[in-house]
Amino acid sequence: VTKFRPGPAPQIEVALEQRQGNKWVTRFWNLEVFGLEPEKVASAAQLKFSSSCTTQARPGKSQDIEVVVQGKVTKELPDFLQSEYGLHPNRHVKLPESKKGGKGGRKGK
Repeated sequence: VTKFRPGPAPQIEVALEQRQGNKWVTRFWNLEVFGLEPEKVASAAQLKFSSSCTTQARPGKSQDIEVVVQGKVTKELPDFLQSEYGLHPNRHVKLPESKKGGKGGRKGK
């Protein structure tokens, strides 16, 4: 039984995390809201992105399960969820905020 609540619709949240050195992992959760099984999504993502994918309980949230993909796949993930599961990239997927800036160019002159 699905219970509707007032407010914005739930989204699949995506986080990018840097591990030691230059190693990155992409984590995403809230798949159950859309009727998706995290284990099946992880196995499909493993084939799509050719990288290691696992499922684990979210830290601090005992019932939420997240999918962890090795590498930076935040740009490809919305297209994957749309092609495989029909989820709209802008409405159903919340990507991490991108950091503007980076290494600046030369100043002056």
